[in-house]
Amino acid sequence: MVAYDVSGVSGRWGERSGTRLRLLVEVPEAGRRTVTDLRQHVAERLGGDANGAPWRVELLFPAVQDPELGRFLQVSGSAVATPSYPLQKLAYDLARRLDRDAPYRSEPDLATGVYRLAPPSGGRTPVAATTVRAADTSVPSWALDNIRAPAAWQLPPGPGGAARGAGVRIGHPDTGYVLHPDLEVDALDLFSDRDFVDGDHDARDPLVKRWWFPFDTPGHGTHTASVIASRDRGQMCGVAPEATLVPIRTITSVVQVFDGDVAKAVLHAVQAGCQVISLSLGGLGFSGLRTAIRHAVSRGTIVVAAAGQHVGFVVAPAVYPECVAAAASTAADTPWSGSSHGPAVDICAPGEHIWVAEVDAGTRPPTFRVSNKDHDGTSYAAAHLAGVAALWVAHHGHSALTARYGAGLVQSVFLHLLATAGRRRPGGWDTGAWGAGIIDAEALLSAPLPATAPTVRRFTLDADLPEGMGPLALILPELGPDEIEERLAGLTRRSRSAQPVTCTAHGTELARLLGENPTLRSRFVEEKPDAAAGLLLHEIGWAGSWSLVDAVGCAGGPGRWA
Repeated sequence: MVAYDVSGVSGRWGERSGTRLRLLVEVPEAGRRTVTDLRQHVAERLGGDANGAPWRVELLFPAVQDPELGRFLQVSGSAVATPSYPLQKLAYDLARRLDRDAPYRSEPDLATGVYRLAPPSGGRTPVAATTVRAADTSVPSWALDNIRAPAAWQLPPGPGGAARGAGVRIGHPDTGYVLHPDLEVDALDLFSDRDFVDGDHDARDPLVKRWWFPFDTPGHGTHTASVIASRDRGQMCGVAPEATLVPIRTITSVVQVFDGDVAKAVLHAVQAGCQVISLSLGGLGFSGLRTAIRHAVSRGTIVVAAAGQHVGFVVAPAVYPECVAAAASTAADTPWSGSSHGPAVDICAPGEHIWVAEVDAGTRPPTFRVSNKDHDGTSYAAAHLAGVAALWVAHHGHSALTARYGAGLVQSVFLHLLATAGRRRPGGWDTGAWGAGIIDAEALLSAPLPATAPTVRRFTLDADLPEGMGPLALILPELGPDEIEERLAGLTRRSRSAQPVTCTAHGTELARLLGENPTLRSRFVEEKPDAAAGLLLHEIGWAGSWSLVDAVGCAGGPGRWA
């Protein structure tokens, strides 16, 4: 049994020696006694938290009738992290203790760092040479012209009777919003906004960048929101300049994502009546997030997500078949070289040198401007795609689409038209890696609706995978299940463990270690598994939970495994 010492620790978790910790728990089926039963189980397995108080047990998605969503709960309380026993180790140990010989599946809700920002312009990966004449990216409207949004605005009104996204509500889980001359208040629904970071109803971005934490991305929500729905009265215009954005402050950093908060934000967007949800973020994901997105799609909501960048794989939630995944393209109509890509990608949209509304909070008063300096990434590809989805919904009318096809098939119809008509496909385009092409808003809105909802075949990451292998398969798309198991077996051969390391209990933690350490990941995918085993054992000894260390059989430090 894992134990942690709380002697001498102050009773308030907010002080330096105490940290608030949340475990996400999936139960086999929801029932009236779900919370009561889990609360009793937590008391028996974990006792009190670091303050001696009972762990708080509650539904992750309260007041929702969907029984699938009712299977997800959260356990929260105070935990003590120390240099020798950091929070990640402690959290996974508590989760494994909770699950042992029980019908639960628990994961700590820790910030996942597998999504990467684009490097500064001086270190940007060069775009492959092309004979296509690139658009002039010094013009703020270049990306709108690239996806032919202005041409779509000029089309005769469709069956929905609305243009430019009018009447469509877009849920926007991000870092929050800042009122800006190019992101005006009439673009935002500030009655339905929500803050899941601070737990209140004010989604304003505080624009705080902590000096000790380099990954904060203040202003990111304003940047992506301006691409989606800025009005056309300022220096720039959004793709859907008459749509309404519902800001939902869910993250402080797009590279440090708490999946539980993202899942709650998705559900809030549905409850706020959003027909489109735009997710310019990503991580490892968990089953509750995927279930929330599945719930949103079943209610007629189109959910788009950024593929990620500089990591070598498509991140969650974009990798889920329930999402429309956007990779990034350039002004030269080539794939942006930093973008994640693979069979999970559905479409590309501009994601390099993108003009956005910026706020410089370092000046007094804050400075407002528009700029395309260092604004690269699939965050902006997803924002462009979300805006086009809003144009399409407004053109046809959401109620008409749901009446014709059923709410759960609206996204399938959108995907079908996106892949068959609503895109440009430059010569030599690799559809297996970069989706159907580059989005064309005019062609999409001009395409006639199919008589019936088509069957859209989607890439499914976890098809026929052994239990627990999904997270590792996500970050290791180069390897098949047998190859992953072979490399895990290599760990056993290099350690004292008599049993092979399995994905069932430790797949998510191993995926986190590999996903956040590019060197470790690249070594793991090498053809000779033993070459990576020593390095991975070293990392497990330093950063892995004691339950993982025990399973692998290595000692808790470098160079001390057999």
